[in-house]
Amino acid sequence: MKIARYEKTHEYIKASWKKAVKKRDCDQNFVMPYDYIPPCVDGAFTSLFYWDTYFTNLGLYDDDFGEYAFNNIEDLKFCLRKFGCVPNTCRANGAMHASQPPLLFLMVEDYFDYSLDAEWLRDSYAALETEYAFWQTKRIAPNGLNRYWRNYDCETLGADEGWTKWYARRHGERILTLSTAEKIELQTQKTAEGEGGEDHTPRYGGKAADVNPIDLNGYLYGFEKTMARFAAILENGEEKLWKARAEKRLALLNEYCYDPQTGVYFDYNYKTGKRTGIYCSACYIPFVFGITKDRKALAKINERLIHRHGVSPCQIMPPDGDVYQWGYPNTWAPNNWWAYIANTRAGNEETAQNVVRAYLDTVSSEFEKSGKLYEKYDAVVGGKATVNEYGVPEMLGWTAGVFSRFLSSVLIKEK
Repeated sequence: MKIARYEKTHEYIKASWKKAVKKRDCDQNFVMPYDYIPPCVDGAFTSLFYWDTYFTNLGLYDDDFGEYAFNNIEDLKFCLRKFGCVPNTCRANGAMHASQPPLLFLMVEDYFDYSLDAEWLRDSYAALETEYAFWQTKRIAPNGLNRYWRNYDCETLGADEGWTKWYARRHGERILTLSTAEKIELQTQKTAEGEGGEDHTPRYGGKAADVNPIDLNGYLYGFEKTMARFAAILENGEEKLWKARAEKRLALLNEYCYDPQTGVYFDYNYKTGKRTGIYCSACYIPFVFGITKDRKALAKINERLIHRHGVSPCQIMPPDGDVYQWGYPNTWAPNNWWAYIANTRAGNEETAQNVVRAYLDTVSSEFEKSGKLYEKYDAVVGGKATVNEYGVPEMLGWTAGVFSRFLSSVLIKEK
């Protein structure tokens, strides 16, 4: 029975959470308040990464490690107060270049619903106000929607040569021969792409900094709605303020990102004045936060992104000579999670459960062969990913977190 097969993988996950714990002072140059659980037990990704943590925490709650979800959130709040934004990764230079998708509000909501600790919520509310101010002052496009960008001051300092050399090691030494202006443009565009969490993706056509991403603005709409909920709970008089902000954003999303021909919300390039029309897993986000429930539009997204072994980050795109691990045919935990939530909230329960089963099957099948969980998989043929910028790291983190949460979904349905 498949449930038994899934349980073998789940037992490995539950036994691995404590092995992954890193001490708060494991980096003497950057001591944090709490021990934490990073994406990987060992290897390159043993710092606490921002948006990964939301998906990791899902599994921590389900596997009875809620205290580590709390620790992770408190460390992110510590970094937010230190840097003025939640950094890409929690270390001394973690905010030098970028933040990551603003999902701290979801982590706070999950922990509050788990603990019902109103005093903790009050403290977290103040932290979230700081993060919101960052996105509204440092990441606003001329049309009033938000964009991904960079923290590094290229205007004063020029291109960061350390970043240029790092990028050249992945994508070719020719980058070292570019002019200063070309290096700054490349750093701006690729840092913006990376701030979106998808480093790298074909969905922007190399112009991430020129785009109002539908996921970012969908997250911020959810942020505003959730802050309105928190304000009501705390009775601090700010509920109407947050609702007004959400209504303003919704009007802008409908003006710029909504495509009346397909019913789909797409990324919008504010420099060209056009929607990209590219189907990517970000198109699920408006369904996640209740912006739309258009099932015909959702079917169009599903048709292009859901494959036998998982949900791809982006539709098939013409090759352009670059390697995009956040593109077809790969599949990552966040892609499957958002597809599941979007279909659930739109009432497509059968499709939602198909996404769950495909993810559980893919991760478990590979685990049976290798005894490992991986960062990303192949959505079309199964197994670990075949399109990679830096290989396929062994992973716990979001792969395990989404697996545990999805398994809970299946077990509930089986009862």
